[in-house]
Amino acid sequence: MSGRDSEKTQARIIRAARRLFAERDIASVGIRDIASAAGVSHGLVQRHCGTREQMIAEIVRQEVERFPALAANIGDPGLDEITGKRCSQQAD
Repeated sequence: MSGRDSEKTQARIIRAARRLFAERDIASVGIRDIASAAGVSHGLVQRHCGTREQMIAEIVRQEVERFPALAANIGDPGLDEITGKRCSQQAD
């Protein structure tokens, strides 16, 4: 399997895991469930992604990496917009 194919397989497995974790209780999702959802073997999941816990860590890492881009898209509303008033008006 080439490096590009390996990356595609890993991405497919992580997408399947993310979907299952969102649909069900994380504790109830096993490697075999993820393999079935991704259309690959149990062994291939372990080869490309390791344990269920490692997949969870990878999903969290990806979300953390996305956060700055998501924050930039919503902008910085500033405290006034968040609270609906200025800090100096709180003393009134």
